[in-house]
Amino acid sequence: MDAAAEELEEPWEEKLKTCIEERMEDVEKPAQASTAAEVRDAFFKAAGGAVQNRDVRLKLARKGFHETTQAVKSGIKKSTKRVYQYAFGDDGVSFVQLRDCDA
Repeated sequence: MDAAAEELEEPWEEKLKTCIEERMEDVEKPAQASTAAEVRDAFFKAAGGAVQNRDVRLKLARKGFHETTQAVKSGIKKSTKRVYQYAFGDDGVSFVQLRDCDA
């Protein structure tokens, strides 16, 4: 069954796996997470033309990324932020942060 799934895998799926491994990490708090727009943009650039910009949200959702609005607090300032949640491993669902490319 796994072999059949690999054969049916689309090119963008492999690029998303690479993007997750190289660019994304899990964080506990939404204030630490990258914005949903930043995550979508990072995947779109990593896909290198394999995905149209309008399809990025659907492709991410298909692979288990859940976009939510979270309340964040910075000092005394309160606001909201659109972020992605994803299950990186057996630890459960956590928020997504992009790693610095230069690091």
